[in-house]
Amino acid sequence: MEETITPTRIFSRWRWLYRLILIGTVVLSSVIPVYAQSEPLRIHPALLTLAEESPNEIIRVIVQQNAQERISGGTLSRAGAQVTRELPIINGVVLELPARKVIDLARARGVRWITVDAPVIPAATPGSSCNMLTNPGFENGMTQWDDWENTLDKQISGHAHTGAFAVRLGQPSGAFSQSLQSATAGGTYTASGMFQRQSSNVRMSVGIDFFDSNWNEIDEVYTEIPPSDNYVPVSIAGVAPAGTVHMSIWVWKDPGGSLYLDDLRLHSSSMDSGACAGYPATAGYNVLANGDFEAGTTDWWLNNSSLQVTSTAYNGTKAIHLGQAAGSIAQSAGIALPGTLYTARGTFHRPIGAPWSGMGIDFFDVNWNEISDVYVTIPETSSYAPVTVSGIAPPGTVHMSVWIHKNSGSELYIDDVSLVGDEVPDAFVQSTGTNQLWHDAQPRTGQGITVAVVDSGIADHPDLNIAGSNNSRVLVSEDLTNSADKLKDAYGHGTHVAGIIGGNGSASNGIHRGIAPGVNLINMRISDGKGMTYASDLITGLQWLYEHQAQYNIRVVNISLNSTVPESYHTSPIAAAVELLWFKGMTVVVSAGNNGNGNGAVPLFSPANDPFVITVGATDDRGTGSLDDDVVATFSAYGTTIEGFAKPDLVAPGRNIVSLSAGNNATVTKEHPSHKVGSQYFRMSGTSMSAPVVSGVVALLLQDEPNLTPDQVKYR
Repeated sequence: MEETITPTRIFSRWRWLYRLILIGTVVLSSVIPVYAQSEPLRIHPALLTLAEESPNEIIRVIVQQNAQERISGGTLSRAGAQVTRELPIINGVVLELPARKVIDLARARGVRWITVDAPVIPAATPGSSCNMLTNPGFENGMTQWDDWENTLDKQISGHAHTGAFAVRLGQPSGAFSQSLQSATAGGTYTASGMFQRQSSNVRMSVGIDFFDSNWNEIDEVYTEIPPSDNYVPVSIAGVAPAGTVHMSIWVWKDPGGSLYLDDLRLHSSSMDSGACAGYPATAGYNVLANGDFEAGTTDWWLNNSSLQVTSTAYNGTKAIHLGQAAGSIAQSAGIALPGTLYTARGTFHRPIGAPWSGMGIDFFDVNWNEISDVYVTIPETSSYAPVTVSGIAPPGTVHMSVWIHKNSGSELYIDDVSLVGDEVPDAFVQSTGTNQLWHDAQPRTGQGITVAVVDSGIADHPDLNIAGSNNSRVLVSEDLTNSADKLKDAYGHGTHVAGIIGGNGSASNGIHRGIAPGVNLINMRISDGKGMTYASDLITGLQWLYEHQAQYNIRVVNISLNSTVPESYHTSPIAAAVELLWFKGMTVVVSAGNNGNGNGAVPLFSPANDPFVITVGATDDRGTGSLDDDVVATFSAYGTTIEGFAKPDLVAPGRNIVSLSAGNNATVTKEHPSHKVGSQYFRMSGTSMSAPVVSGVVALLLQDEPNLTPDQVKYR
């Protein structure tokens, strides 16, 4: 007989797992009934820091209770705690109470674990990645941050802009900073953050310092932080002068007043490409390396005896100078796809009267035999000027290269060379091969399967209607935000996610489709018009899905969201909730997160660190339907959890994804109007886009094999 799994049985099963990860003992006197003083505290470590440094802060926490014994009303009263929400799926409650009381509460009878009711953000939030700073939101305390003169009164505070924590600088003067080992002369750097300055008479500022190799200051830029009643954004940009090797971002305050700071960011102009997570990406992809020659001649094949790297550049600090001798430079550019239009661009200075020079593209077969080429003459000019040449890769093309040649005599200056292929519409669909399943003798489109999208909502869109009708495939919409906007998706993220799963291309004549264009959807709106929500909102949404699973045949749950506070899956209330859905037969697919840096492992935030769910990282498909040129996106988080599980479980396309727009009033559309694709579609990047690719594939699989369990789906 099949075992019935209930929340109570799950928590009983976890009892000893919780004991394995409880943190060290803190001996405190208390008027609240407690266990023996040797009993370790059942509390997230960050709350201990907050209780010590900001004891009077009113904080919001999630308390998971013992299965056999709940917290008594008297205990809550003595802790000064107010219950703001019940979370029955995890046998939990949401409480607001003074930070100093949380330690006492952690020892009270009935408490299994206390954690922060942390903000939960989409894994495609503008500005969430492309950050050169470590610990920019202070979720790991003040790690990596310094007090220059050790004079500041600095505290971790629960008065945060996003996440659970911020930093408060008190009365004394001083500078709070983070240094970076590497900066590039000529690069443009922007420092920004959210600040709340609580004094109008005291100077406070944020800035960037540029240093030479010996950490001698060369230059600085800064701007004043204005007084405000709430957090306000402040930014400052500067160009690193010649000789720059190091840099730092700093926040200064004079004596008096106080300053809150959160969500600091430092990025360079070179990071503003579509590869940066969260920034809706632009079309095209430059397949050349070092096309600006800032790394000299690296990656280029050279055949010119008078070639030099010159500082007479169009952009940046370096370019190529070809002297009197005849010769060429060239670069092979990996995989080319037949039928694709490729465009080479560059900026050149061919002096008046100089002999012929040209730029071209060669197309080769698998053995590097040339099939065809296209080229254009570089015109004579008095200064740098752009040149473009385009060609369609002929049948049989596998490789290609771009080349620049000059005849003997005079000279040629070369800078900013690129080679870009036109993107295949919805390459993410082609790269998964799912479009082939739509046209089989027994087509699989996800019909009859319901996918729940737990996100910022799903706006009405013709691509989400039943084909040939005005009836929506969104079966039901639940809104937990209590927002005054009355919109089904004020932010725009959830609609984009839903389109990747199940858009049918109705508004684009079938060009922009999702993975499972016949699937049914559940709109579980938990995020507001800024894309923000909290762990308790997410858990409440999951509770609804748990209760209505049979009614709507919910087989897949997509969560393109991540917590902002690191926590073991053993103690995470989000992990507890998603596992209960998993055990009830719902395959839960989640985004890995956009906090990757391309340089190694990073933390994964709940629910991405849970071993049961399918965690999805992002690839860059480079706009082609071929897998041969795919790479893991630099922003995609990966690593090993503290329990030893390697995550993500798989990767899927997540860069430059065109999907549904929630309309011109949606926040992402207003903030990034250049990323609209016509009037009905929008382009975004992030692991938020990768997870729904997999959710759509799971829907197709379940249509074909409806009796599969989530475990069987995961290990197919």
